[in-house]
Amino acid sequence: MKDFFCENGDVITKITIAAENPTINYTPDFVKAGIIVSVGHSNATYEVAKAAFHKGATFATHLHNAMSPISSGRAMGVVGAVLDSDVYTGIIVDGVHINYGNVRIDKKIKGDKLCIVTDSIAAAGAPPELESFTFVGKTIYIKEGRCYDANGTIAGASITMMESIKNAVEYVEIPLAEAIRMSNLYPARAIGVDDRLGSVEKGKIANLAVFTPNYQVIGTVVNGKWKEN
Repeated sequence: MKDFFCENGDVITKITIAAENPTINYTPDFVKAGIIVSVGHSNATYEVAKAAFHKGATFATHLHNAMSPISSGRAMGVVGAVLDSDVYTGIIVDGVHINYGNVRIDKKIKGDKLCIVTDSIAAAGAPPELESFTFVGKTIYIKEGRCYDANGTIAGASITMMESIKNAVEYVEIPLAEAIRMSNLYPARAIGVDDRLGSVEKGKIANLAVFTPNYQVIGTVVNGKWKEN
């Protein structure tokens, strides 16, 4: 599998590996092939996660979710390693996956390395009458805008990026301009495409979303082509 990834580095942007998984030792090879390695879905200790970053991992997948937490002053887990390292990380701002207070703290620590992600699946933007759907062979149920499997475990998100930005502004008290940068410029930097994406500048690809003061998207520009919503 390692060889497959490396041979196709031109079409693979980023992969997530648990820091305690032996595959993390191939990080230098993946990076050499042009693939960004992210630490995530990991129950590693702080020390093991830090070692993964030293090997070349430069991102962490949805901070706080599916990763070992800071459980005491002695056990810092993957979360502690992320906050204590100069790496980018995504964060889900839906008020379900993590408390908004954590987002506020993380923003103070990570600054422009904190990226808004949705982690959304089929429920995002779906009509309210959708009550369930099948995802990777499992039935996922939607209740009050939240996605759960049959065991009650959170199974992805149902939030859109526009809703995420709104939450960042209204509940985390992040200025709108900064919340927008967290959803486009910083992620673009994280995957090395900020030379052509992530901001409105001459010579960059025109991928834009036009929205009202109430956060309603009224149109988009994709590759320079306008489409009304």
